Formats: sequence, C-alpha cells, structure tokens
Amino acid sequence: MAKKSQIVDDETKQSKVSELSNLIYQYENRESKPLTWDEPSAETVEGWKRIVTFLGDSANNIDASIYEAFLAEPQKYIVVDNKIVLNENYDAEQAAKEQERIAKLHMTKYDFFKYVLEPNGITFAALQEVLATNDALNAAFTLCNHVYRGDETLNAFIFAQIPSLTAEALTAIFEEHHAE
Repeated sequence: MAKKSQIVDDETKQSKVSELSNLIYQYENRESKPLTWDEPSAETVEGWKRIVTFLGDSANNIDASIYEAFLAEPQKYIVVDNKIVLNENYDAEQAAKEQERIAKLHMTKYDFFKYVLEPNGITFAALQEVLATNDALNAAFTLCNHVYRGDETLNAFIFAQIPSLTAEALTAIFEEHHAE
C-alpha cells in the first residue's frame, strides 16, 4: 500500500510566515534600530522572503516530507500547480548563472596587460605585433575600455599565446582584478 503524503497544515505555515516576516521587518528597518542578532546575509533574507511568499499563499501546499529541506534551502524550490516542489533544473540554472557571471567579469586593458599578458611573457611590443596582424583581435582590444572574461576572440588569443594558462586560473585573475 502506498504511503499517503502528509501536507503541512495552515497553522504551521502561518507560524513560520509570521516568524520570518518579523525577521524581514527587523532586517529592513535596522537603520532606525540596530539588530539584536548577527546580521544575516542578503541571500538569507531573500530565502526568508521566498519562504514567506510561498507559504503565505494559502493555496500552496507543501508535503511534510520536504518541509524542513524547503526551510533550509528555499531557493531550490518552486511552486507548480499550487504545490511547493524541488526544482529539478536548479543545478543547471545555477551553473548557467555562474557562467554568465564569469563572462561579465572585466578589467581595464592596462590591467589585462599587467596581470594576464606580462606575467606570462607577452611584452607590449609582442601584443602590438599580434594586434597589427589580427583584425578581429585588434577590434576587440582597441574598441573597448575593458576586457571581458567572456570575449571569445580574446579568449582564443589568450589560450593560443599562453597554453599553460587554464580557464580557472584566468577566471581567478579576472575575479581578483575585476573593475567595478
């Protein structure tokens, strides 16, 4: 006989909504009154807001077997047909967001020369020579103020000129010297 799932009751949901709504209120009004507890991260507060939104809608149901996991990691859950369920695509979505974040890392052209090219033995004269013979690279480098980690033309140049440099090491350099 199949085990019947139990749905978390409205009283339990509303209790959690009230608790977290109070914490969110304290967090959002902390400038006027200091918090009496350690400052939560923005990610934590976003999680609280997600819980309040999902549980606050009385039409949404959540199975008791996943309730604690949902409270611990609300970002991994979605609402489908008024039921809170694990987002099966969560890991893929996070990986895509991380790739987008990495692609948007950038630094000034001077920093790119100073931290990527020069330490790997590429002189300014050598860079000028390559730029003079490669129109796509010349345009990508000359027509920009910043060099982006996700620029495929520049990536092709970097990895061709510096085969020992890994994608992870290049990303670390961009993260360290990222221009705000």
